[in-house]
Amino acid sequence: MSNHEPAPSPKADPDLLTAPHIVSLLMELLAGEKHPDSRQQQHIMSHLTECEECRTALIVLLGAARDADRFCGLPETAATDLLARFARIHRALTTLEYPEYERMGAYAEALFVRGKEVADRSFQQLASHVEQCSTCRTVLEATLAFLAQEDTP
Repeated sequence: MSNHEPAPSPKADPDLLTAPHIVSLLMELLAGEKHPDSRQQQHIMSHLTECEECRTALIVLLGAARDADRFCGLPETAATDLLARFARIHRALTTLEYPEYERMGAYAEALFVRGKEVADRSFQQLASHVEQCSTCRTVLEATLAFLAQEDTP
């Protein structure tokens, strides 16, 4: 690539720019173009609590804002502090979310190694949940397929 060609830019997942995701709204907020009312603020907080992708996007946006302030010679303390605080919140929320995936992995391994009867006894609540939740059932089936594939010589 010559020095005059722009570097390729990473492409954002287009789904993050449309509802139910709020990345475009977050961009407007950071640019100072949007001033949400209390109902909209509640929606934003609720969505960020549940959506890891939008939390990650916000961390990237806050990092870009901090870097832009630094580039322009502006004090970056506010952006840096906000980025650090939100990154801690994101890590805390992610820590709360991942134990469920770890349990799903342990359940899948028990199903694969010990069979359904033993696994269901060991993971009664999770087994019951998987029967009712198509999303978790799909994750479990994919995990089992992966385990089966890894077991095949």
